[in-house]
Amino acid sequence: PNSAGSQFFIVLDDKARDALASYNTYQIFGTVTSGMETVDAIAAAPGVNEKPTKPVKIVAATVATP
Repeated sequence: PNSAGSQFFIVLDDKARDALASYNTYQIFGTVTSGMETVDAIAAAPGVNEKPTKPVKIVAATVATP
């Protein structure tokens, strides 16, 4: 409920792409072209129940047409 806003996911494992596509509820619209080390750092942030103990923010993102 109430998740149809501007929510997006960055998938860390290429194998998960097919799984997401099979649910037919997620639109796959891009790839990380630079800054993957930042994505990995966010994924490695300590937390509880998948929620970081310190807020993690993306301060800039660019979505471009190929």
